Amino acid sequence: KVIEENATDLSIYGLNDPVRVSVKMDDGTVKTIEVGNKTPTDSGYYAKEKDSSKVYLIGSYTGEKLTMGKNDFRDKTLFTFKSDEVKSLTMERQGSKVFTANKVDEFEWAIIEPIKANANMSSINPMLETISSTKVKEFVEENPTDLSKYGLDKPKYSFELETSSGKSKLILGNEKLKGSDIYAMVDGSNEVFTISLTEYTFLDKPFKEIVETFAYIVSIWEVSEIDVQIDGQTIHCTVDSKEGGDSENDKFTVNGKDATVEDEKGNQPFRKFYQALIGITLSDIELNAEPQGEPEVTITYKQKKAPYTMKVEFIPKDNIYCYVVKNGEYSGIIVEKSKFDEIRTTYKALMDEIEKVGQ
Repeated sequence: KVIEENATDLSIYGLNDPVRVSVKMDDGTVKTIEVGNKTPTDSGYYAKEKDSSKVYLIGSYTGEKLTMGKNDFRDKTLFTFKSDEVKSLTMERQGSKVFTANKVDEFEWAIIEPIKANANMSSINPMLETISSTKVKEFVEENPTDLSKYGLDKPKYSFELETSSGKSKLILGNEKLKGSDIYAMVDGSNEVFTISLTEYTFLDKPFKEIVETFAYIVSIWEVSEIDVQIDGQTIHCTVDSKEGGDSENDKFTVNGKDATVEDEKGNQPFRKFYQALIGITLSDIELNAEPQGEPEVTITYKQKKAPYTMKVEFIPKDNIYCYVVKNGEYSGIIVEKSKFDEIRTTYKALMDEIEKVGQ
């Protein structure tokens, strides 16, 4: 509606220094609308045509759209790739590399630094999903002259992601609002912005939670033979199992005896024994150690695909822990010796069932 037909003081409407929106018509003429302040009751905005003194009231929705800044028009999505397109991820914390992981296939990632191990997919997947879908919350400053005020001169965290199109690096500095927003930049783009911390729950996640929790895990149908050296004895096993096949047709032997037996509940003790072998979980990460001495337990897997042989040695660190060495290379992880008790227990149960059948 018309507020004033012939306004002499445009400053009371904020129209002495308005936002100007111009459109060019097909015939070359230009039409310009000037938008001033909101009304005191927030019922709309004052506006007028250029070179006119007639002041109008326009709706709040229209006024807000006409007074948008350039950043309001910008796409706030940081990256154009999706999480499943990422093939490598490197995380740094306080300037030091936490890990580098590479994609093996659709369901598996491998840590390659600082140790070689399978990645814990329940940790890697949320990282990839969160980073690839991150949006700018607020654009802060273009061409900043002092990155230190944002903590971006010495970043707290960084994530480098590689896809088939190249590498992208997200750098994080100080928190603008504790636990809510953090200052950030994309490497190669000289602009500071903020992002939400809501989904970034993994920033201070310990490295041992990013590594696969098992000392070594392999599916039973990928194995043909197993040798277990424990308590001064060697347990030789053969496995005949096929992926997707009928498990009732699986065949197992232990030291030449048929181990395809069932207990009174219809369970196969050999499977529990196998689960105990692959179920040894890490207790902690210990880099740069040099394991010495004879292993307390050695498990050697003969596999149907590479690596065709995997020898896992558990070398004592002290009375509680063992270092894990795989094919002669220290893995960087340690496990508790108490984990071996499950191997002993399930092996005894298996042999008891075999003896019952033999009787």
